[in-house]
Amino acid sequence: MLSLDKLAALDLCVWLRSGEEAARRLAITQPNVSRRVRQVLNCFALSLRNPEGEWEVVGPTSHLVMLSMERQVHQAARWRGLAPLRIEGTYWSGPLLLS
Repeated sequence: MLSLDKLAALDLCVWLRSGEEAARRLAITQPNVSRRVRQVLNCFALSLRNPEGEWEVVGPTSHLVMLSMERQVHQAARWRGLAPLRIEGTYWSGPLLLS
């Protein structure tokens, strides 16, 4: 299992479309975000692509399913109080739901 902070770096980088913004939210440097993202992608043999300004995780379907299962494990850990809960939604709906 990956650490919560590594998967959070990948998810924030994809959702916010910016390593700099992900770094700001995680209170770490942008190179640390990149390093964590690379570790997650290497773990699952996946890659990122940015065809039209939207990051997308690509790779074999079975590897994407494993990443999804890892996210479910992390959400369960959050529910148990091991990390703050987060609300997942589309990029544009976030500001409507929370600050």
